[in-house]
Order: sequence, then C-alpha cells, then structure tokens
Amino acid sequence: MKKRGQLSIFLLFALVFIIAAGILIFFKNENLEKTNMVLSEPNFEPYFFFLENCLKDKAKDSVKEVMLNGGYLKAPEPYVQIIFFSYPFYLVEGKNYLPPRETISSELEKAYNEVSVQCYDDLLYAKNNTMEIKLGKIDSEALITKNSVILRINYPVTIGTENKKESRESYRFEVPAEVDYVYSAIEEFINDEEETPDALCWSCLSDISKKYDLKIDMQVFDEKTVLFSFFQNKTDFPITWMFANEYG
Repeated sequence: MKKRGQLSIFLLFALVFIIAAGILIFFKNENLEKTNMVLSEPNFEPYFFFLENCLKDKAKDSVKEVMLNGGYLKAPEPYVQIIFFSYPFYLVEGKNYLPPRETISSELEKAYNEVSVQCYDDLLYAKNNTMEIKLGKIDSEALITKNSVILRINYPVTIGTENKKESRESYRFEVPAEVDYVYSAIEEFINDEEETPDALCWSCLSDISKKYDLKIDMQVFDEKTVLFSFFQNKTDFPITWMFANEYG
C-alpha cells in the first residue's frame, strides 16, 4: 500500500510539473511573438518629428536670408558687390527697381525650396542601416500677410523598412516676421527719393524711421553708392532688410 501511495504522489507531481512546463512554454512563446512584432514594426515618429522641426527652422532661415539680400535669393541686375555679398539697387539714375511684393513671395519660395534640402540630408545621416528614406519633388508657397509670412511646403518623404512604410507630405509654418510692414517703409522711402534722385533726402529718412519705428543704418560705399539697412526688432523675430541706392 505504501508503494502504491508513493507512486500516486509521484505521478501527481509529474503531472503538475508537465502542466507548469506547458504553461511556461506557452507564455514564453507568446512573449517572443510580441517581441518579434515590435521589432518588425519600427517607430518612425521621431524621424518625422525631427523633419518637421528642421523644416520649421529652415522656413525662418529663408525669410532672414531673403530680407538680407534685399528681397531676393540672389540679387539681380543692377546690384552692387561688397566683398562676397551682392545687394540690389532700388534706385539708379532716378529709376525705381524696388521689387513688387509678388516677386518677394516668389523669392521666398525659391529660397525655402533650396535650404529645405538640408533637412533631407540630415535625415539620411540620422537614420539606421535598416531604413530607406526617399524624397519626392519639393514645392513651396509663400504668402506675405500683414504681420507674418506663411510658408507651405510639399515635402513628400517616405521612410520604410522591409516590413513597414510611412509617408508625410505637407507642412505649414507661420513666421512672425513683419515683412509687409518693413516693405511699406522702404516703398515710401524710395518714392520720396525718386523726387530727388541726385541727393539723399535726410529728412525723409529720419521721418520714415520715426513713423515706422525702425532703425535705419547707412554705409557709403563709393561716391555714388549708399547701402541701407532697415532693421525691425519690435517682435520676437527681428529682420534686417538691405539694399543700395545710387545718387548723382
């Protein structure tokens, strides 16, 4: 009887062990499957977050660059070359070369298209070896409003691995740069200068500086050429707008 009792207890322990081992193997396999699922579905969100912030910074850089170049990505004729920089003439022999607002919007778009490519290059540098990143055709649109510049950009990026792909395209940023406000000040100044093309109207310059609350600096380049800087720092996004006039 004792042997039979010992045998029954042994069989009971063996059965409990087999059941416990089965449960352990089941949960281990289930956790392995979940781990494989996580590994096979990478998270691309940090990369798109990085891209969006980069494009936002480049939107700001585009506005600053175009303003420093007198409303252009690259100054057209007529312009004055000062060391490595080119500045457009707005007044030559009494003729007005101030670009219209539509031209400045177009130049902002070209500048944004150009500098935004750096974001793709940085994204390629940051990716891991298992990812593939593709960039489609870039196209941007600029709108100059009363108190800001709105830049929209179509930037089709696809990030993927063998098991997963994600794409994003459109972005919109509002840069709080008072481009229209500074333009109005420059436009008034150039219109005044057209009336006295042979000499600088000092009183006009002083009046406009006070009226628009702008800091205006001048640099005499030669006997005829004066380089102007219209500086606005009332907002959190200060801009400097530079151009040249020829007198005499």
